[in-house]
Amino acid sequence: MAEANRLAAALRYIDEQRPADPFARLKADPIGALRSAFESKVDPIINNARRTFATGGGIGDILRAYGEAGAPANAAMLRGMGTPYQEPTPVNAPPSMAPNTSYGNLGDASAQMAGGMIGDPLNAIPLAGPAARGAVAAGRAAAPAGRYAGEQLARGLEAHLMRSGGILPMAPSLPQSKMQQILESGQAPSGAPTGERSFILPRSEGMYTPGIAQIDLPRSAGGREIEFNERTQELLGSRAASNAISQAIKKGEPLGVKEWYGTEPLRQFALNEGLSQQEFDRMLAQLASASQRNPVEKQTQLGSYLWNLDKSGQLTPEKELLTNALRRQGAESGPNYIELPPNIGGLAQSAIFDRAKTIAAGDIEKALPPTDKLGTFYRNYLGNLRPVTVDVNAMHLPIMQAKQADWLVPKFVRKDDKGNVIYTVYPRKEFEEGRLSMADALKRTEFWKSAPGSAGEYSGIETLWQRAAKRAGVDPAEAQALGWYGGGDLTKLRSAPETYMANLERMARQRAKNTGKTPLQVMKDFVQGKERLGMVGIAAPAAPDLLKEENK
Repeated sequence: MAEANRLAAALRYIDEQRPADPFARLKADPIGALRSAFESKVDPIINNARRTFATGGGIGDILRAYGEAGAPANAAMLRGMGTPYQEPTPVNAPPSMAPNTSYGNLGDASAQMAGGMIGDPLNAIPLAGPAARGAVAAGRAAAPAGRYAGEQLARGLEAHLMRSGGILPMAPSLPQSKMQQILESGQAPSGAPTGERSFILPRSEGMYTPGIAQIDLPRSAGGREIEFNERTQELLGSRAASNAISQAIKKGEPLGVKEWYGTEPLRQFALNEGLSQQEFDRMLAQLASASQRNPVEKQTQLGSYLWNLDKSGQLTPEKELLTNALRRQGAESGPNYIELPPNIGGLAQSAIFDRAKTIAAGDIEKALPPTDKLGTFYRNYLGNLRPVTVDVNAMHLPIMQAKQADWLVPKFVRKDDKGNVIYTVYPRKEFEEGRLSMADALKRTEFWKSAPGSAGEYSGIETLWQRAAKRAGVDPAEAQALGWYGGGDLTKLRSAPETYMANLERMARQRAKNTGKTPLQVMKDFVQGKERLGMVGIAAPAAPDLLKEENK
């Protein structure tokens, strides 16, 4: 709704400025008008956008002069063209966290002041997006009539947007564009954005599902009293641990990931496509369950594939996952085996598959109990933001910054993909014997505990994050999401900053490029259990190194 209001305001402004017949020149001299429009309006947009994607910087000299001030105009232009866009990555973020569509703030204070004296590019925001969409629409509208300049314009824009990751090839014959209709009618669009605009999933109802109780989850089964062991008590009193979490949350604030757990757009979309609330809960459970020992992209690929199996009734109790281990024992493809597509398996694929069958049978509580990390993760997705998902990053950040050696693992084993031991290290013993310094231990995240060893340890670390959330004025799950990315340089996070809804949309666009469908159709097919998300035949980003931690 906010985007529609902005577009309506832009259209009103255009109506006030344009002559009585804005298409008079186009009607009188269509070829000349389109060529002129291309040279004066579209060509600079393409050049600036090309520079953005080629350098990862701003739109050339404008952002060099204006720094942060030029960013919103650049964002409006790119989104108007249907090109993927992500919020800026701070200059102090590690390179591994910077997506290709990010930019750095290149202007210093004096350059920004000089730029501000010349003119504020923020004034261009109301017109940048509609102008870009109008240019695309004009070229498309002229193409079916066989007008050379119009077709050339449209094809040029299509080719650029395809290279930039924006939209799919233009069909041989297209109806009058939606933007052309809007310009002529003066009426703002209603409903969810289409697959060629910034969002595929609707944002009009906000990111969080209303009415979800904000409650703590039990951290021990059977209501047993939770006790903090000595190292957890020391961690709770560590100023270094508390400060590290607060600093990570603060560093994460500019990355636009505060509402990472917001899934209301997906729920609205799924219900509109005919899913019941129970089916949506099951789909969300499959996506959450697939996160075990997987980066976000692999989680989405595997989770969407398992939802496809679930919705189509293939996850029956007798089905087994055909793994490499079973193949080495002589197992072959057959009706009782399910074989994962290439590149979407992982270290925990068997456990994930077993849970997927339980979820498909309707017992989400058994598959994802609220006492566990994955159960917490699922309930964060549902909208309960009070509990904290203590994943490996939420764990490593406080214990490593507290520099408490008793959180070092007793034994670390590196194995290859066939399970063969490559080498073994005993970090805690080596530290105690002086053969491993704290400085060296801090360089190896795998030498530190990656998960709480008890309900008390989970509760203690959750308490640290809840305290930091209160200091920051955000919900605990939001604090964990902000700290997840904000502390990525310390915890060696490999995922680029984006909300989970943005991840689903980006992977729908990836799938669309590989299948010939529109991103909107891919998303519809996904929620209906007919299509998975992500690239076809292309490996997802590498999972963390193959390792096994043993406490002995």
